[in-house]
Amino acid sequence: MKIQSSPQPVGLLFYIYFQKNQTRKEISMKNKFKKLTGLFLAAVMTLVALPIQTLASEWGVGDNVYAAMLGNYIGSDGGET
Repeated sequence: MKIQSSPQPVGLLFYIYFQKNQTRKEISMKNKFKKLTGLFLAAVMTLVALPIQTLASEWGVGDNVYAAMLGNYIGSDGGET
């Protein structure tokens, strides 16, 4: 008995359907990965900014470390005293 090497039409349709679904799943996973990566980076930036803000207020730099840094830069005379 000879084994047929060409794909059956029904099998081909299932193959095409599976390939479409696989592609959609891969795209969906990429989008989920991008969203989770963005959320993770936002959380890391927040967790890094909070201790800086707390340390700055403890050092007496002011309530807002970024405004204080900008004020120090604008108010400086090029580092000469």
